[in-house]
Amino acid sequence: MEGDCTDGNTPGEWQNFRAWMTRLDGVVPYSLVLGNHDGLGTAFNDTALFNQYFPLANYSGLSGFGGVFESNKLDNSYHYFGAGGLDWLVLALEFGPRDSVLAWANEVVTNHPAHRVIVTTHAHVFTDDTLHGSSPTHFAVPTKDYGR
Repeated sequence: MEGDCTDGNTPGEWQNFRAWMTRLDGVVPYSLVLGNHDGLGTAFNDTALFNQYFPLANYSGLSGFGGVFESNKLDNSYHYFGAGGLDWLVLALEFGPRDSVLAWANEVVTNHPAHRVIVTTHAHVFTDDTLHGSSPTHFAVPTKDYGR
């Protein structure tokens, strides 16, 4: 899932989202990415509800789980899998990843030189294939419009 798991970051929405996502548990591997509607719509990170309904402890023991940026928070994570004879690394990054998150992600990739990398996030590249916010024509820019 690539963000906006909820519309208003409310307990009822997270409960509903969890009910649907947990149907995949043990069937299909997945990672979760937070969007601006999931508690990241301002410079203040309010991901307590996400981490309450999707606690790190439920995922950290799964095969393919690599690690997280912040302890006890699933907000930014990485995962492994193999396919087509290749080793893969999936980075699941927050909406408009902070510089510190990008530095961490770069370190994770550097530490896994034999892995192909997939990056998932809610907003980082705009529809014109440039960095989101690099043009004055971009809208909903994480740094400008959300203080991220």
